[in-house]
Amino acid sequence: MNITRSNINEFLNIFCFVSFFAWIILFICTHFLNINQGMGVLIFMFGLVISSLVVLKMLLYKQKSLLIFALFLFSYVYNLRYYFLYNKDISYHQSFNSEYFYNNTALIHILFLITLLFFINHPYFVKKKEIGRISFIVKDNFYVFTIVFALSALIFLLGRSGQTLIVGAYGKTDVEQSSFNEYFIVTFLVAYLFSGLKSWRLILLYMLALVYVIKNILYGGRIEALQIALLLFCLILEHRITIKKLMIFFVLGLYILNLFTRIRENPLIIVNENWLDIANPFNFEPGGDIISNNQGDVFQSSVRLYGLVDTGILNNLDREYSFLLFFYSIFLPFSWLPPLANLSTYFQDGFSSGGGGLISSYFYVWLSIPGVILIAVFVSYILSKYKLFKYNSLNVYTILFVSTSPRWMAYNPIIMFKLCVYGLIFYILCNSAHASCKAKKLVINFN
Repeated sequence: MNITRSNINEFLNIFCFVSFFAWIILFICTHFLNINQGMGVLIFMFGLVISSLVVLKMLLYKQKSLLIFALFLFSYVYNLRYYFLYNKDISYHQSFNSEYFYNNTALIHILFLITLLFFINHPYFVKKKEIGRISFIVKDNFYVFTIVFALSALIFLLGRSGQTLIVGAYGKTDVEQSSFNEYFIVTFLVAYLFSGLKSWRLILLYMLALVYVIKNILYGGRIEALQIALLLFCLILEHRITIKKLMIFFVLGLYILNLFTRIRENPLIIVNENWLDIANPFNFEPGGDIISNNQGDVFQSSVRLYGLVDTGILNNLDREYSFLLFFYSIFLPFSWLPPLANLSTYFQDGFSSGGGGLISSYFYVWLSIPGVILIAVFVSYILSKYKLFKYNSLNVYTILFVSTSPRWMAYNPIIMFKLCVYGLIFYILCNSAHASCKAKKLVINFN
């Protein structure tokens, strides 16, 4: 019997239904019956299997950008091994540090993953003949390109200032950041889409992207650098690199990020320690009781959000009001809104965290279990339609959606409704200007 994509899809669908019922049993045990002792290992293995199957599904469909997204999801689940298997804290912040809160926060995120696994590339969202097709339009307009490129350069110059990591460790330097800094990804993408793929324009864009990435890394902006790298992959490398090479580069990239994490926490180790010891991957994981990294801080922040709801610190009225403010924040900066608009910073004096939080926890705060399922369905739909919309403007949204996934997935979901939508609007305005110029267009279609 030949194993086909259809057979595997059928297996995954059945597995998702079984997993959903298993999830209900586990959640009843941990949340309602408070049976938590020893449950962590089972929950971790459950999440590891689900996140691994998300990666497998992306491998099955050979969708390389979405494979990176799936690997990103996997890394947050895999990092929980320290807490559930080795009984080590994964953050220096200790708010709601107990099996009960960690177990239930993990289950909330596993529900998100189960829903994502079932709906991504579902026939309701994408036709079979569309899967694997990557297409978008690049247009040639010197005036639009020049203006948008100048905006990108301006954002680069004014985006960040202050002390670099050379002066002190990450989080301990005085850095000023403009709210426009992260919008560089929008102007860069739009400039690329009006470059006509002319060599001199692309060279200017790539040089600007390189110095932007270097500057943000020096000022502690690792996430902005990662987003630009993902965008370049979506635009340039996706149709040129094999899955095998992608996996090698992912492992290498993970190594470099871990190395950077170690150095940014204590830059002086560069001069105080042997370089071979610094670069040794087996030295990355400290042997103490706390193993702190980005994934750990994000999950602890998610635990904090769940704890604020579970203990009644955030009552139902607060949750509804916060959800309303979430929509206001699409149009207004957080500094203009009440504290509940930004849950990652709310009540930090009483219950601290490293900032951010998984998207599953945010929507659990706002809409409880239905909210986790709904946002997973929405994410599945947009990912399934990646570069497959009939209109180029909507494909621009999907490219930004995938490129900014590290931000909205693990820090604040407002990005998918604010930066990505603003990018869509900005492209439409530029396209209108292009149409009035009656410039030539170049259709790029990779199959």
